[in-house]
Amino acid sequence: MKKLGILVVLMMVMVTFSTAQAATKAGDFSIGASLGGYFFEGNQDYKNNITWGVRGGYNFTDYIATEIFVNLVPSEFEEEYRDGDTNSVYVAGIEGIFNLMPDSRFVPYLAVGIGAIHYTSDDNDLVPSKVTVDYGAGIKFFARENVAVRADVRHVLPIGDDDEYGDNPHSIHNDLMATVGFTYYFNFGGNK
Repeated sequence: MKKLGILVVLMMVMVTFSTAQAATKAGDFSIGASLGGYFFEGNQDYKNNITWGVRGGYNFTDYIATEIFVNLVPSEFEEEYRDGDTNSVYVAGIEGIFNLMPDSRFVPYLAVGIGAIHYTSDDNDLVPSKVTVDYGAGIKFFARENVAVRADVRHVLPIGDDDEYGDNPHSIHNDLMATVGFTYYFNFGGNK
């Protein structure tokens, strides 16, 4: 958590001392990194933990963009008989992004996507991958012309039958992913 605090302070300093005007632009590509928390629905037997990930995207217009993302969530099982066993959860997908105020330094946006979630464990139990649907919102603040500090919240819905894996009767779960990070924008056409 100390590293997360340092990252937040660093981003605030960048925002405070920046005077550049920027906005989302059609034709821009983006890459970025994020850090935050992943919160599992209580009946999944996974402990909530940090998550970190990477994103890459493309702006089709000032308003419409797409991003692909991959996040890692190191976790542990909550079940007593598996106490101490660790697992890794990988969440990946593609999202459509709708920028609400693309001509501003402060750009709120909505997101909706589809992807997959994969669970692994130390004892090599076969844990199935599941399809996910996600939706949420975010805020980008352009600290420089092509660097944005961002905050994201996503409601992640893993979809799949759990009858063979523990006592979980649900086929759709309700997870939450909240992250902060940065995004770098670039354009191969040179018309920035």
